[in-house]
Amino acid sequence: VPSAITFGYRWLLTRLYLGAGAVKLLSCDASWRDLSAVHWHFQSQPLPNVLGKFAYQNLPNHPVGEAMTLFVLMLELSAPFLFLAPSREVR
Repeated sequence: VPSAITFGYRWLLTRLYLGAGAVKLLSCDASWRDLSAVHWHFQSQPLPNVLGKFAYQNLPNHPVGEAMTLFVLMLELSAPFLFLAPSREVR
């Protein structure tokens, strides 16, 4: 029974992360397609701080901001499969 429960949690995490990445691409939101979504996150994040303000002002249409957005998309669409990996070395 514990292995079934563990698999259930892993399956749930996989679905949640894949769903989050898929929704971002399927929502037809231009900010995800043109890789500027992280810029808007820095403006509206909860409890903004000095670094968030600096990033919002200095990273619009900057390659670093675009790379951060691309990294988020790649992570949410590929890494969830590691939850289902059979060995601990892979996870």
